[in-house]
Amino acid sequence: MEEMATRFNTIKICFKDGGTSVWKADEGDWDDYMSDGKFFIIKKNEVNVGYYNLDCVMCIVIM
Repeated sequence: MEEMATRFNTIKICFKDGGTSVWKADEGDWDDYMSDGKFFIIKKNEVNVGYYNLDCVMCIVIM
C-alpha cells in the first residue's frame, strides 16, 4: 500500500463544476486509492478518507 504513495505523490481531481481537490501523499493525506466504477476512493491506513462520485468528476490526475 505505501508503495503506491511513494511512486506517486499528488492526486488532483477536477470536477465538472470547475472545482478541484488535491491530495498529497508527502503531507500524509493518502497512501492508496481505488475505483469501483461509480466512485473514486482515496484511502489512508486502509480506511476510506475520500469518496468522489465519478458522475461529477471531469478528470483525475495522479502524478
